[in-house]
Amino acid sequence: MSFTVFSVKKWFISSLLFFILISGIHAQKTQFEGVFRYRLDNGLELFVVEDHTNPLVTIDVSVRCGSIAQTKQTAGLFHLFEHMIFNGNELYDSTEKMENALNKLGVYDYNAYTGFESLSYFFTIPVKKLEEGLVFLNYAIRTPLLDKDRLELEKKIVLAEVEGRASTEGQFLYQFVQNHLFSENKWAVDVGGSKDVILNATVSQLKDIQNQFFIPNNCALFIGGDVKAEEVYELVNQIYGDWPKSEDPWSKKKIQFKRRPGSKTQYFVFKSEYTPKELMYVNVFYRGPDSEYDLKDTYTADFLSTVLKQQGSIYTKHFMTSLYYEIPSSEYLDFYYLSSKRLGVIHAPAAFRSPNYMPAKRTKKFVSEIENQLILSVEAAVSDEASVKAIMKTFENNILFEGETLESQLKYIKGWWETADSDYYFSYVENLNKVTKQDLKSYINKYIHNGRPVVVVSLNPEVFKDCVNEYKRNGFKVIEK
Repeated sequence: MSFTVFSVKKWFISSLLFFILISGIHAQKTQFEGVFRYRLDNGLELFVVEDHTNPLVTIDVSVRCGSIAQTKQTAGLFHLFEHMIFNGNELYDSTEKMENALNKLGVYDYNAYTGFESLSYFFTIPVKKLEEGLVFLNYAIRTPLLDKDRLELEKKIVLAEVEGRASTEGQFLYQFVQNHLFSENKWAVDVGGSKDVILNATVSQLKDIQNQFFIPNNCALFIGGDVKAEEVYELVNQIYGDWPKSEDPWSKKKIQFKRRPGSKTQYFVFKSEYTPKELMYVNVFYRGPDSEYDLKDTYTADFLSTVLKQQGSIYTKHFMTSLYYEIPSSEYLDFYYLSSKRLGVIHAPAAFRSPNYMPAKRTKKFVSEIENQLILSVEAAVSDEASVKAIMKTFENNILFEGETLESQLKYIKGWWETADSDYYFSYVENLNKVTKQDLKSYINKYIHNGRPVVVVSLNPEVFKDCVNEYKRNGFKVIEK
């Protein structure tokens, strides 16, 4: 079991070009062959992808919770709860019996994770074991024993996992950035959680999480493999249909974090063991749109990302041809939006050669030029109907390429459900086609011009030693690990 913090780029997961629903009695069959969607009477959503390539089936359940539901007093409890799921339930009353049951199922792969906005369990088994697998997961998520003695053991395991990840440079830096982007509630982006909260966790607290969030109308099942959708639906309805519906846990948790992380751009410099001496890494982070509050802007964000990925975009051409920045190749320059219901982020990374040459001034110059290069790129790319069609064609080709496998399809459908909702994407391409040049300009003004980003420069220790004083003179703060 593990925890991960991740967001899904919508341009990457948007194979919903093929996911337009039509009405049905029980199912809503999609335009894409072999993809089906159902909703049980208790609110549990079911997505089925038929793929008869191999006699296997993947069963994945996702719950809308995770760090976004945390407070200072509960930070870490969702990750701890994730671990407790595998420690016995009403059908298998011990960890050992659960592990034996998994072995008998012929589990090909299984794991779990806790993220910003979801908590998930999944495994792959032979398709002939589908019903047994559904029963296993049903008991695991609905009737965990939450044994007090086992909880004490899992606390140590979770703390070791959290501390191990926190000690890595990448995780430390990632958490640092998240804390500054969402400074009003750092617990909402701290999946690992607080050591004290985990050590003092009680069974009662975990039961509160179970009662509040582990309800059918806050969950979805994603099933894919050598199956028939209607048969899967009948089994799921038979096994999960009596799961009692309850009050939506998010009805009173409407929280939108600040649009600006601070009153001004925040600059930081970091000594990195993993940065080559020949380069400096510059990462610019803006608050992006949240699908729960800025719905229209999320389409614009994806359209802009696609504009910039066009061959020869002005944004890319300007920074790549500038001798001032010395960017090695286009792989070292990007601009994209990370989807989220409440934790949207825009990321503009780059890498410069000659890190000893006026590094602080070059960094600030780069940040200052982003907005104008975005505007110029939009002006050039959305100049006529033909250019817009070319952008949409590129987008559609990406969708086709990224949605070729069963694993990717399940991943994308799940990503849609977790970072937005199951209805949002049904008219995704239609809404993407509605994005105008004025929408793009307004988006740039709202999120970039008024963004007040968090900027982090990573330097090799040898370069850092030579340049740190210049950074300080230019208003950069040193990140101390």
